[in-house]
Amino acid sequence: MTEFNSILSTFEVTCKRFPKKIALYCLEESLSYEALQDSVQQWSNAFFNEQLQGKRILIYLDKGIDYVKSIYACLATGATYIPVDASQPLERILSIIEQAKPDLIITDENKNSTINNVLISRFLINQSACYFMKEDNKLVYLNNNKNSNRAFYTSKTDDVAAILFTSGSTGVPKGVKVSHQNLSYFINWAVQSLNLTHKDVLSNHASFAFDLSTFDIFAAGQVGAATWIITSQQQQNVAELINGIKKYSVTTWYSVPSVLSMMVATNALDMQVTKTLRHVLFAGEVYPIGALRELKKCIAETCSLQNWYGPTETNVCLYHKVTNDDLKKNYPVPIGKPLNGIDAVIDSDKPIGELIIYGACVTPGYYNVQDKRNNQLHKNKGHATGDLVRFENGYYYYQSRVDDMVKINGHRIELGEIDACLSVMPGVKAVAVLCITSDFQQKLTAFIVAKEESQINTLSVKQFVSERLPRYMVPNSVKCLLQLPKNANGKIDFKVLRGLA
Repeated sequence: MTEFNSILSTFEVTCKRFPKKIALYCLEESLSYEALQDSVQQWSNAFFNEQLQGKRILIYLDKGIDYVKSIYACLATGATYIPVDASQPLERILSIIEQAKPDLIITDENKNSTINNVLISRFLINQSACYFMKEDNKLVYLNNNKNSNRAFYTSKTDDVAAILFTSGSTGVPKGVKVSHQNLSYFINWAVQSLNLTHKDVLSNHASFAFDLSTFDIFAAGQVGAATWIITSQQQQNVAELINGIKKYSVTTWYSVPSVLSMMVATNALDMQVTKTLRHVLFAGEVYPIGALRELKKCIAETCSLQNWYGPTETNVCLYHKVTNDDLKKNYPVPIGKPLNGIDAVIDSDKPIGELIIYGACVTPGYYNVQDKRNNQLHKNKGHATGDLVRFENGYYYYQSRVDDMVKINGHRIELGEIDACLSVMPGVKAVAVLCITSDFQQKLTAFIVAKEESQINTLSVKQFVSERLPRYMVPNSVKCLLQLPKNANGKIDFKVLRGLA
């Protein structure tokens, strides 16, 4: 196992080595490592003086440079950061706040007005000044002189660095605790595996609430590379993504496959655009082999193409460097082999079974839910992924799931969370949601039985769900039935439903 060397201590070294180098790009802004460290020092001093070491700090900001400052400031304080995606519906954000029970919320004045009823102290960021708003609405402005030279917190391996909330089968978002050891292990592996240096430029497409983003910001901070922060408004704007690769001379791209497929489909992603790329990394969902072949045509032979695999509870635990032979086959490329020091086990005597992961990448467990099987496994640095895999010629291949969790555009979705949401919609008597998969896309279909004299249609369902859940959890289509089909055991017959879809 790689020796523990915290991401924060290496970040401090980087700031001293490359003070004038650009650390972050976002829209028309840029920030040097020196300026980033100054902000982190100032904010973490303020948090420390508010006795927030060892506490939980929730970040509710638009994706941008201030978000990265906030993450590093939390870690420098010795606090746990809890990132939320501000583009999600307010009801879901409030649900995460309720589950997380943070000691402080970092936000701005606009977003603060949307959570007025939440009785938690705030740290408000605006262009002229940053200040605390206490629960009694008392304002406390930063004291720039107090503890100005205070050293950043020295993290321990078991300290919880972050809590990342994912979809929960009961309708309640599930908080995954991520330790400093988890982050250190993964980032050290990534930096060495990709041979990253201060000359690299990394793209940050994923939300900061998504585990993919930990690579983008922390790997860059270890070596003095720059990170291009792609805003929520830019994430689905294919032209801006392609232009950004050229504008910032991106060397390392990391995203879910669906984003890469969107760029390829424009025919604007060509060798001229991608000439600076050294690595193209994808994770979060299966990449259809036909679409992957098309991507390969758009990048240089010298550019590595890699599939990274791992649920939030392990971050990346398996990886595979795609070969030309892989692309000649008629099935998706393998999810690969374990990182150094990680053990992967198939929990079955049959050719296909559930993948269990053991090692330093496995997170300490959940913050707000009980999972009997994994709670015990987590104590032994193990995690049952819920993914069914096969092992062939030294590599693991993804087959399917053991439960009703799916991934769409890389987002982890428990279909039960959508069921739970729609079950309380006025006029709904019964509901079942399925993910229908084709070669190039996945679609959510909601099957609904309406109460007598109730009118349910696609528009009303989409509107109801979009006000409560993220847009990637909104059903693409709705089918109204007189009743849900049942099997011999009296349970919903999903096979029949798939036929109806």
